[in-house]
Amino acid sequence: MKWIQLKLWMLTFLILISCLWTETGKAAGVEPFHWGLTLDELNQAFSKEVSSDFLIREDNARLGIEFPYAPAKTLKITQGRLRALVLVKKTAGPESLGQLFGFLYDGRLFGRVELLKETPWTSLQEVTRGLKKKFPEGKIFRSFGRSKDISYFEYRGDTVYVFTNELGAYYFEPLTLNKVLWEEQRVIDGKESKIQEETREQMRMH
Repeated sequence: MKWIQLKLWMLTFLILISCLWTETGKAAGVEPFHWGLTLDELNQAFSKEVSSDFLIREDNARLGIEFPYAPAKTLKITQGRLRALVLVKKTAGPESLGQLFGFLYDGRLFGRVELLKETPWTSLQEVTRGLKKKFPEGKIFRSFGRSKDISYFEYRGDTVYVFTNELGAYYFEPLTLNKVLWEEQRVIDGKESKIQEETREQMRMH
């Protein structure tokens, strides 16, 4: 019975995601891009609206993805259905790392990244103020570290989740982000269960 309920929940979840693919990007403030674009569609939009000298491509140079999913939280995820995107010059070789642009899930855009190091004339405080103006319902809070205090911004909307960390600003389509985190938690739980089973087997052998 629980398995049937889970399958029905997942079906509803996927239907909701498919309905939101083409509706949320402009509201999210990630124009000229919107959630659900494929890599080819992203490149067409970038070439037309931003620059024809650059290319967006999947990051195949790294085996794993450092995936920020909240202001002070990241996961190390193996590339699979989740893919990182980088922006490179069209003349760059295949070994070029490029700058982080965003994330695809099942080949569709659901995350956009704006790193501070790519705009060194902009500070995190300025980015935070700008996001607060754009998303007035968002919250600014401070994290007290060993060396310095940092202010973060976070806004949770129906169509976009926005936050900052020390590196920059991140925009995510919430339903897909939750799905990625749910699947990753299953992987973590599976690994922990395997370790526990191996530990119990070793104890039985001694």
